[in-house]
Formats: sequence, structure tokens, C-alpha cells
Amino acid sequence: RKLLCAVEFHRAECEVVTGALAEAEVRLSRLSRCPLDVSLNADVTRLRATLYTALDQLDTGLKAGLDFLRQVGIDLPLHPTDADVERAYLRTRRLMGHRTIEDLKEMPLMDNPALQGAMDVLADLLPPALFTDTNLLDLIVLYMVNLSIEHGPCEASGYGYVCLLGVFGNR
Repeated sequence: RKLLCAVEFHRAECEVVTGALAEAEVRLSRLSRCPLDVSLNADVTRLRATLYTALDQLDTGLKAGLDFLRQVGIDLPLHPTDADVERAYLRTRRLMGHRTIEDLKEMPLMDNPALQGAMDVLADLLPPALFTDTNLLDLIVLYMVNLSIEHGPCEASGYGYVCLLGVFGNR
């Protein structure tokens, strides 16, 4: 079953790349209802977000991503309030404390597959959030940074740290 799901996922990837978006949507919708391991589920979610962004169905892509995040214990609203962002911002400031860039660099790598998947999904939700809700964009960035500080960096962490400059600059 696991191999079949992986093949179906890669077929959906090919469909997205070649422009067979309707077929990819059907395949990914079907896959999203299957019991998948957390890594493949994150990959399916990321591809769904990409597909819906390409189809200009940004809220649908964001909802798919937020649903996945809830499954791994991260509950973000589709349209956060200023207060939601302010709480996350203050948490980031507390977590950063007096850490230097060198301190962040020396942290052990994130080793939790669910959190790594969450980080990848969060990173892929930044483009649709950019065009729909500034508060959601800022909240996603803050969560990426907070997860990186609490659980160690992963590939997506750098993207979060770079985007953090915009959040800090605005707030």
C-alpha cells in the first residue's frame, strides 16, 4: 500500500508539472484521504498547496495546509487577528532572547519527522498567504522561527529566518 501511495504521489507531481491540473487535483484529493505516514502526508499537502496556488484557489490551498498542521498539533487560524500575531511575535522575542546567529547555527538539527513536515508545509504556505492575509503570513513566519528555536533547525528554517526580517520590520 505504501509503495502504491508513493507512486500515486509521484504521478500527481508529474501531472502538476505537465499542466494536467484537473487530474492532479483528483489524485491528490484521493491521496489526502488515505492513511499516509507523516512525511508523505506532508508532501501531498505541499503539492496540494502548490496546485491550488497555481489554480488561484489560495484559500483552498491554505486550508489543506492548515488541516495538515492541525494533525501534527499546530493550530493556526485561516485569518488570524492582530492579537494572534502579537502573541506569536512576543513568544519569538522571548525565545530569541540574547541568542546570536552563532548560537542558532550551533543548535542540533530538528529530528522529528512530523515537525520537519510541518516546517516544509509552513514554508509552502507562505506564497498563498502573501496574497491573502498579512497576519497569516506573519504568523506562519513566526511559527517557523519558533519551531526552529525550540526543536532545532531544518532545511526550511533559513526561509523562516529570512522572512522574519519583514515581520520584525513591520512590527
